[in-house]
Amino acid sequence: AALTKLLAYPDALRDLEECLRLDPKFVKAYSRKGAAHFFMKEYHKALDAYTKGLSIEKDNEECVRGREQVVAKIMDSQGQDVDEEQVRHAMADPEIQQMLHDPQVKLFLRDLQENPQEAQKAMKSDPKLQEVVSKLVAAGIIRTR
Repeated sequence: AALTKLLAYPDALRDLEECLRLDPKFVKAYSRKGAAHFFMKEYHKALDAYTKGLSIEKDNEECVRGREQVVAKIMDSQGQDVDEEQVRHAMADPEIQQMLHDPQVKLFLRDLQENPQEAQKAMKSDPKLQEVVSKLVAAGIIRTR
């Protein structure tokens, strides 16, 4: 918590990962991890951390509020100009890079530009693709209008 207050988010995340390694059910660590990722504009990771916390304690107030804050920020950013810093940061994330190199995701992204109806059908029929697309939207890689 102290590292987060000092704005030392990468250090805070390292400490939180260690906390979760020692106690994977420590919900407060997930809420703090979500907050650190949120302040680093890693909205896809913040969403994931809050969701994991809620899977352990479904009514945890900090995780509920944090998740709502992330979703609101993602929705709000869709109507604004592209945040180049957020996109650069997301593109440097190994998880995002792996998603973007997946052949199915590449096909989906191409269809999204050339044949949106086909992309919509593919997403509706594949829960894994839905999850990937949600993370790419949260990361600022895919924008909705």
